[in-house]
Amino acid sequence: MSEEEKLKVHPEPIEKNRRTRGSLRANVTKLIKKIDEELASANPNADSLQESLTILIKREQKLGNLDDIIIFQIPDAEIETEKENSLEYSEQIIKYKSRINRYLSESVQVGKNEINKGPVVTSEIKTECNTTPPRGTTHRLNSCLMLYESVFGWILSGRDGEVNEQTAGKESAGFIRSSNESEDNLSKEIRALLETENLGICDSEKSDKQVIERFEKNLKFIDNRYETGLLWKRDPGNLSDNFDLARRQFNKVRK
Repeated sequence: MSEEEKLKVHPEPIEKNRRTRGSLRANVTKLIKKIDEELASANPNADSLQESLTILIKREQKLGNLDDIIIFQIPDAEIETEKENSLEYSEQIIKYKSRINRYLSESVQVGKNEINKGPVVTSEIKTECNTTPPRGTTHRLNSCLMLYESVFGWILSGRDGEVNEQTAGKESAGFIRSSNESEDNLSKEIRALLETENLGICDSEKSDKQVIERFEKNLKFIDNRYETGLLWKRDPGNLSDNFDLARRQFNKVRK
């Protein structure tokens, strides 16, 4: 994109862009301070650091866009100074991104390609099940193992040893629960994952007795016949009948 095209897309004056960038940099500085305090604490919160990392990446992208726009707007004599200033601030962001990623990688204690294997899971939950997929954050531990972040914790996937005739084509997967996640909360989340209508194992909201009582209350005897509404509709309207059509058909038969 040429300089003129850039200015057409971003018609804001340079002073406004600089004020916007200054405000954004102040926001990033506060975020970096928060990250620094979290990493310096006795037990850093991995979830909080992950959220801060996501925000930091978005702020970095916005700052980069503003830096590019401002460079196109300033005189040529100021470009080198502007680039040095932007690069210095960008290096600070990269430094803290690296610190967070390093902590998240080191916080997961994994042995030498060893996974504590549980029972083999033979059942399968289909893809149409309403679940929350992994967030997309991954960490490569070595040439064999990968970590994937999910809402329940870290998923460890890959080969747990060298490839041979017995292990070829096979992979192991393990679940690593975050240390700051309580057993009760984890159980509730896993239960919510499994008890879905797609699998048909949801707890019944109402007992059979309650359903029968509701049906009996909804049942009416009108004109020598029983009538009932649709139980899943709170305000059922009267359905149109086909009496006139039936009478015409009957009269045709009589003729």
